[in-house]
Amino acid sequence: MSDKFCDAVLISYLCTVTNIVIIFLFFLLLLFSVKIAPGAVVCFESKLRGDITIGSKTIVHPKATIIAETGPIVIGEGNVIEEQAVIINR
Repeated sequence: MSDKFCDAVLISYLCTVTNIVIIFLFFLLLLFSVKIAPGAVVCFESKLRGDITIGSKTIVHPKATIIAETGPIVIGEGNVIEEQAVIINR
């Protein structure tokens, strides 16, 4: 096989794998999204997973965990989620 053919096959393969990963991430984003209202503060070190809505003026401290496994979690305005707090919808 020529080098050009091998390069073309490799590029085609990488493009296919990249497209699959992008599509997977897009569907993951659609299924599990975190919506943070303007004015809310969510620390980078907190763990958020699933369909979560956080209202304005709410603060989520580092190491707080919010996991929505079986349904959405909605946290309204003006709440404080302290460190080590765990909120799970199972």
